[in-house]
Amino acid sequence: FSPDENFISFGRRVTTYSGYIKPVEESYKDKLDLRRYSVVSKVLFEKNVARGVVYHRHGIPRVAMATKEIILSAGPYVTPILLIKSGIGSKNDLDAANVIYQLSY
Repeated sequence: FSPDENFISFGRRVTTYSGYIKPVEESYKDKLDLRRYSVVSKVLFEKNVARGVVYHRHGIPRVAMATKEIILSAGPYVTPILLIKSGIGSKNDLDAANVIYQLSY
C-alpha cells in the first residue's frame, strides 16, 4: 500500500508536460530542443559516445544529432529496451533480440 501520487498544481490535476516541461520550456529555448509527439527508436553512437537519436514524429522517421549530451529518460521499462535496440547490453541479450551490437558491457 502506498499513497496515491498525482501531479497537482493549484488544486487541479496536470500532465507531466504542463507540470514540469512547460514552465521551463521558454527560459531554456536556446539550450533545449524539445520535440513533442515524438518517439525515440534508437540511440546513435560514434566511437562509444552517444551522438544522436533516431526518432519518429507523426510516423516519419527523423534523426536528431546532439552538440553536447543526450539525456535518456524513458522510464524503468522503456529505457532498457531502447538501450538494447541501440546495441548496448550483454552479448546474450543482444543476440536474443537479434540486434547488431556496437557496445558490450
